[in-house]
Amino acid sequence: MLCRRTRNVQTTRRSCDARRKDERGARKGDKRTPIHFVSSFDTPGIRPRVTPAARRAFHHSPAGDAGQPGDGFGMSLAAGREAQSMDGFAHVFLHVALCKAMVRAAPATTFAMHVRMAFRTGDTQFNKSFSVSRGDGSDAVVEFDVPRGVYRVLVEAPKYGCSASDFLEVLPDANRNVNETLVDGPPAPPQPVMLLDGTAPTSFLYVRPTFVLLDKNVACNQPIGPLVTSPVRVEYDQGSYYVWLYSDPQMERQGQYTVALRLRTPASTAHYVRLPFAFPTPWAGFPGHIQMNVSEDMIAGLATEKVDTLLCPKLWQSSAH
Repeated sequence: MLCRRTRNVQTTRRSCDARRKDERGARKGDKRTPIHFVSSFDTPGIRPRVTPAARRAFHHSPAGDAGQPGDGFGMSLAAGREAQSMDGFAHVFLHVALCKAMVRAAPATTFAMHVRMAFRTGDTQFNKSFSVSRGDGSDAVVEFDVPRGVYRVLVEAPKYGCSASDFLEVLPDANRNVNETLVDGPPAPPQPVMLLDGTAPTSFLYVRPTFVLLDKNVACNQPIGPLVTSPVRVEYDQGSYYVWLYSDPQMERQGQYTVALRLRTPASTAHYVRLPFAFPTPWAGFPGHIQMNVSEDMIAGLATEKVDTLLCPKLWQSSAH
């Protein structure tokens, strides 16, 4: 440590001695004596620059789990450097349908709704309680920012004993609309599911995309045959799509199926594009995740292809995460 002399030699000596004592205490593991970091934080009258990304990282870090706003001073230097370099946050609009007990409450009622989002490892990325007004409707909307990832989401209204649990993927630099329904009682055990998502142009919606299951023995360029009944949930956002492919133990015992994307034509026929991944996969409590980005060229390339047959174009590629 360098201590510079000033005119007030006695004051400078006392300040240097105090700093040396602090550093010796920190090296010895004395937790009561903090390590002193030399930065612009130490300059009187100068406030540190905290970017919006860094401020969000502090709100969503373990230190900010309670959702309390901070001024950036409590954030670690490592977290600050990481946050200032990240631009992959998504803004989530969480639409929550209220449970029966909440709907019966008076319109002026305000209640607490807790939202927790955790990774496969169990590490919590977002953990916050929102104060929500009952209002005249039967749903509520809360907003927050999270980085890209596959999450398990838990929404709870402790006072009313209502909850919702789900899995979802968040793509970076996008708005993400999520719909959940609160039900009475604790969250049910998660149903086996695989997540599929990606970016897509506006024209993707014009061809009315539907995700279907086919028998695994259907070969490329052959008639699709009968569809396999299975619950599939799809949500669309501007520039992206999100799919939940649900399975059950019986489907796993019967073996794998072929997943296809059905795109309607102006003649009321359809193109069926094989998606190159296995389904279902053994369930281990957390979903597998497949990403497949759809482009204008991929859609246009189907115009001259056969309808009602299984197409296997090389341009349609997916990646597992």
